[in-house]
Amino acid sequence: MKEKSVWLSVLQLSAGVAALAGVVQLLLGLIRLLWVGALSQMHFAVAVLTMVASILAGAAALGFRRAFNANPNVVWLALLIAIASVAQYGLGEAGLRTVHMVIGILFAIGAAALAVAVYQKPYLSAEAPSE
Repeated sequence: MKEKSVWLSVLQLSAGVAALAGVVQLLLGLIRLLWVGALSQMHFAVAVLTMVASILAGAAALGFRRAFNANPNVVWLALLIAIASVAQYGLGEAGLRTVHMVIGILFAIGAAALAVAVYQKPYLSAEAPSE
């Protein structure tokens, strides 16, 4: 794999955005918890960005897996993060505050782990050709 794949580039970019947005979501949620209602619209806007970036990362991981026989753990993590982001959005809209906060903390950790995983070399399986 001499040149960088478009799938890998999209995966890295969207995973990075999802991780950054996840951490921002965590901070905005904490601010919203401490000062009731503060930054509510910003929390919602970043939630939409997080969800879109996570879904894009999941789709790019599937494409990267098909094209380059990528590590299945990275693909599953990307898909899990995409599903979790949609669930998070639904929980927030439903007003299930405690569950939303717990899943939000886990989401931020998982999204950060995904970003780290896709920027490191072991995203390829052992049998895939390397540089």
